[in-house]
Amino acid sequence: MLSHQYRFPRTALVRTMGLCLVGLGLVSLLVAGLRSMGGLGRGFPVRDMDTAVLWAKADLAGRFQDVEIVLVGDSSCLMDVRAVELAERLNRRCINLGTFSHLGLQSHARLVSRARERNPIQWVVLLCHPEALRRASVSTAHDRFLQEVLEGRPAAELVEASWDPAMLLGISSLNDAFLNRLFPAVLKGGFGPAHGHVGELLRVIHENGGSLGDPHRFDPASAIGRAEFRIGRVVREEAGAFRASLGGRARLAVGLTPLPVSVATSSYTDTARDLARELAGLLGADHVLTNLPAVLQDDQFASSSHLTPAAARDFTAILASQLDPVVVRPLP
Repeated sequence: MLSHQYRFPRTALVRTMGLCLVGLGLVSLLVAGLRSMGGLGRGFPVRDMDTAVLWAKADLAGRFQDVEIVLVGDSSCLMDVRAVELAERLNRRCINLGTFSHLGLQSHARLVSRARERNPIQWVVLLCHPEALRRASVSTAHDRFLQEVLEGRPAAELVEASWDPAMLLGISSLNDAFLNRLFPAVLKGGFGPAHGHVGELLRVIHENGGSLGDPHRFDPASAIGRAEFRIGRVVREEAGAFRASLGGRARLAVGLTPLPVSVATSSYTDTARDLARELAGLLGADHVLTNLPAVLQDDQFASSSHLTPAAARDFTAILASQLDPVVVRPLP
């Protein structure tokens, strides 16, 4: 049943829509001009968990804090070590620059280099989950995002979509410059109830020296164990760049974070020790943390690769006991 019918001349449609399109075009040109001249500032391209963590780590790496020990690695480094407590135990200033497993050693090297430019770094502690060592590729989007933030480029994007109307019209630039700060994005998953939005997540990361707790709970029934662990192509190709980021004075310690007992094989402890030594050899490390626990009980894990906050405190204490006799040695 036809209830309404409208008739209007084609010229009226063109005139009405044309004015709207011209207005949008002028706004887009204005935003593009401000962006190219730096009028929108550095921007704040933080929209989710990943961008918040990378933004926070770039910011921490660029601060003058008299930091002596830098923790770096994948998300197990981010979640398993409490930087503030480690600093108290070692009586050395520490920051945790751990990020994600889908970032390679080259990205870690960028963070280390930035921190070393601004702080008297004596030791870099690389902590990796054994799963992360097998990666054959890295996320170029995450790597590019981190690089752009470190270089101060405005409106860095994790995902580029040329067809996105907001990007074409320059509206995303307004998001980065103003709206992301005024209306911080709500976090998804378990981190949403724990922290709410990205602004609170950033506060927690900075307050804890770069460390973050995983609020989830590991379900052993969902775990899929893999007996084969090895060092993949990405680590081998980027080992030299990471070592170069240490400069001439900073020393390197290397270790692996633990697996749940339901995932590990009976011989995994020996495997982990061999992996750590092989990784240390590739990187020319000064010390190998072979006495870190390779396997822990399932109830100590938030996920298959992250410890619970309580277990992270215990792991931090163990790490401190392993580092203490090493970091007190005078540098040559």
